Amino acid sequence: MKENHSASDELQKKIEEISRENTVTITDLFDQSFMKQYTSVSSFEVFIAQSGFVFESEEEFNKLTETEKWNEYIGETTIFEDWDEMRETAGKVYIQRRIKMMEFN
Repeated sequence: MKENHSASDELQKKIEEISRENTVTITDLFDQSFMKQYTSVSSFEVFIAQSGFVFESEEEFNKLTETEKWNEYIGETTIFEDWDEMRETAGKVYIQRRIKMMEFN
């Protein structure tokens, strides 16, 4: 029982360390590995370019991701139904990847 508690404590420490990171870039979140696994393209940049959507700022991009047209694009070009599902999965994958990287350090 103590071993499980110890492993759980270690995992919690790793998650807390990851959460202290100030920012995660969108290209880190949607890295090549993620994009290749869940979409038909190899990078988030290509994914955006092929979408046909135009935006000039992070604010415009955030507004775009709230539209039905964006969710339709996600549904047509990924395994996800919508942006929320894609973003949530990317977050989980990112945390798993970071924990694995910490195990080797």
